[in-house]
Amino acid sequence: MDDAVAAIRVAVSRTEHAVTAGHEIFAVRSGTTRDVRALFDTWATARGTVIPAEWGARAVRAREMLEPWSQGVVLPGWTPRVSLEEGLRAL
Repeated sequence: MDDAVAAIRVAVSRTEHAVTAGHEIFAVRSGTTRDVRALFDTWATARGTVIPAEWGARAVRAREMLEPWSQGVVLPGWTPRVSLEEGLRAL
C-alpha cells in the first residue's frame, strides 16, 4: 500500500508541475513477475497460512492472461521500496 500511495504522489506531482502537456500513461510494477501459484506460496510464507486452491480444476478460458503484462513505461521518479513479502507480512 505504501508503494501504491508513493506512486500516486509522484503522478500527482508530475501534473502539478506540468512536466508535460496533455495526459501521460505509466505502469507501476516491481520488476519481478510471479505466477498465481508463486503468489499463493509467497502468501503462505509471509502470512503462515495456506490458501486452498485446486490447481487445474477448470479449463483455461480463451481470454485468460497467461503471460505477465509488460507494456507501459514505469512511472519516472518512482521505485518500489517494500517487497511483496514485507507488504504481506505487514497486513
